[in-house]
Amino acid sequence: MKQSDLDVIGDVMRAALARHERGMEAMLAERTAQYLDATRMRAEIHERLGAAEDRFLELLKSSGELAEVAQRAAAVEVIALREKCQAQEDQARELGEQVCGLRDQLTGALEDHTHRQAERIEQERSQLDTDLRAFVVEQLLQRDERIVELGAQLSELREALADMHVQMAEQVRQAREHAEGLLTSDEARERFRGEPGQSIKGDPGESIKGEPGEAGAGIEAPAWAPGIYREGAIVQAYLGQYYRALTDTADEPYGSASWQRVGTAGFHFAEPYAEGRTYELGDLFMRDFGTFAWTAAGAQLVAGRGAKGDPGKKGDPGEVRHGKDGKDGAHIEHLEFSGQNLVLVLRHADGTTQALEANFVAPLEALAEAIQENVLRSLAPPSTPMQ
Repeated sequence: MKQSDLDVIGDVMRAALARHERGMEAMLAERTAQYLDATRMRAEIHERLGAAEDRFLELLKSSGELAEVAQRAAAVEVIALREKCQAQEDQARELGEQVCGLRDQLTGALEDHTHRQAERIEQERSQLDTDLRAFVVEQLLQRDERIVELGAQLSELREALADMHVQMAEQVRQAREHAEGLLTSDEARERFRGEPGQSIKGDPGESIKGEPGEAGAGIEAPAWAPGIYREGAIVQAYLGQYYRALTDTADEPYGSASWQRVGTAGFHFAEPYAEGRTYELGDLFMRDFGTFAWTAAGAQLVAGRGAKGDPGKKGDPGEVRHGKDGKDGAHIEHLEFSGQNLVLVLRHADGTTQALEANFVAPLEALAEAIQENVLRSLAPPSTPMQ
């Protein structure tokens, strides 16, 4: 569902809620007016009751039958007024209860409607997030496939260009030989010499500058570091390799089922060679003092061990000096790799230990750059010079 559709639904729901709210407010105002009228009527009845009691007291002061008759009439009027006052109070109380009920009903309806609207909007937002994530992943996969397709087309174009260079060089050589054979004699030169041509200079051509082209295809991804990565995240790891997270994961990309490699570019330092061990494209491993890269054609030597040199000239005998006996030497207590550092723990004769660390990041990066340059140079098509 589009955002415009959600906006229209929200406007309709807000308009309906406003009409309902106005109706409840009108009903509440009507009930409040009735309650105020009942209150005023009760006050008037109390005033009349007070006036009747005053007249009753005045009549008590007089004597005779007239006083008794007036007293009875006043008593009847007082009873009637009290009953009417009680009825008005009951009506006012009932109206007050109705007003409170209407207020509670209005508040509950507003809260329930707001809650349902919030749940519906949250469901729509969640669905939009899911659709957007699927669309982004699909676009990235299509872009990766397009990059691979463009790479194959570029290789084909390079091969075609190399063949074209060879054919053009052959044609130029044949044309040159044919022209030299035609111009070997004065007779041939005189026969093929034409009239001097007319020199015509044309008007300058119109200079048209095109619009800047679109940005080239590529992958922009952060370098991988230990942490948590969400599904669909793309990172660059090791030496130019790209990986996409298949699920939420905190694993290292190489060899993990939670990661999928994107393309075949880049290198990774694998474990030394062992019989039966499998390697992935771009893995670098050591074998027989040489560095190999695993390619589509198998293991390719990148940097091998040099040939053995000639023995050097024997030196003169050195002066013999007997020194004092030295202290017992230290021995290796522990050796391990911690991250990118080699940690060596030595134990001395007196029982103390010493930890030595060495960082091999810079040498390995330099070696990786040299290996990558060597591999790219070996895979590049040969260039044929123009004749």
